[in-house]
Amino acid sequence: PDLLYLTLVGGQSLTTTSNFLPEWTQAENEKYTGAGLTESHESSQSLIRNLRKISGLTWEQLAKLFNTSRRTLHYWDNGNAMAADNHEKLVRILAAVGTLDTGNATENRRLLLTNTEGCIPFDLLKQERFEDFEQIKGYFNRRTLKPQLSASEIQARSPLPLDRLVDAKSERIHTERRKKRKAKTERAKKV
Repeated sequence: PDLLYLTLVGGQSLTTTSNFLPEWTQAENEKYTGAGLTESHESSQSLIRNLRKISGLTWEQLAKLFNTSRRTLHYWDNGNAMAADNHEKLVRILAAVGTLDTGNATENRRLLLTNTEGCIPFDLLKQERFEDFEQIKGYFNRRTLKPQLSASEIQARSPLPLDRLVDAKSERIHTERRKKRKAKTERAKKV
């Protein structure tokens, strides 16, 4: 698969497949080089939203993940500045969560909060133990892609051409109507 390499603060590098960070572009990647991270409000905002969408975690759970308040997360989501270390953690967590993406946010949340091999993946991410997370992610079910259809199968499933439909009968199909029954009503007797 197509790989994306990021150089983060401290000289550490992170490898992830690019399809888990759909809004991440090469131009944005070039901003995040050097001694510290250059803040980009749009990317922080989109990364927070992507993390919430993929992980299925609540704002409260995301706040625990970053050791912040929900209010701070909402500030980040609305475009306020994010510290470089929090941005680095956000990118790493999004990459890690993206590796176990099943395509269903509810299922992803269940996988993150389920005890696997004696530890909970959510806690590993919270403690920034990404290497341990990588070791246990093999136990997760991966998203299965639908098989590609052959050309003949695509043609068989396509709608009929208009010229064939023009010759179709436009008359109504006759259906017999039953005679409706009158409802029986009775008045209550006075006592």
